[in-house]
Amino acid sequence: MLAGKLVSGHFDYTTQNGKRVPVVQAWGKWYWAPEGGACAMRDAKCEIQRIWDFIVLNIRYTFDSKAVDTFKTLRMSLESSAGDCDDSLISFAALLKAVGFDVMARVISSNGDSWDHVYTLVGCPHDNPTKWVVLDPTVEGATIDWEYPHAKAHQDFWV
Repeated sequence: MLAGKLVSGHFDYTTQNGKRVPVVQAWGKWYWAPEGGACAMRDAKCEIQRIWDFIVLNIRYTFDSKAVDTFKTLRMSLESSAGDCDDSLISFAALLKAVGFDVMARVISSNGDSWDHVYTLVGCPHDNPTKWVVLDPTVEGATIDWEYPHAKAHQDFWV
């Protein structure tokens, strides 16, 4: 239901600092919603942007404990307002797949010795992807299709 609300623009509103801002409810809690109305039918670019904006507004990148690698569901990441790269992948995949996108995980090695980062690839268009769009919000200021430029190796996996 959350993904459908995001792409259809079905938001509620609250006031923050005298400004009307969109919010959306999920699992009994309120989360910031992206600005803008409904995406046009089959507008993959708009739908990806809405889901990107929602993740960036509500989930801050944080490291896992050095002792344990955790994997949070979308709900857990939203409730904690934080997650690492694999949590971001899980959150994006849950929302994107709920509105019909094909999703892949790209695992990279930045040093050539170990697999140390993962992020989302989403296929466009919905029904027969010919382009894979990168979603990696783990770097401050990153935008859709930004990708770590110095990876020594990568592997892609269907999600």
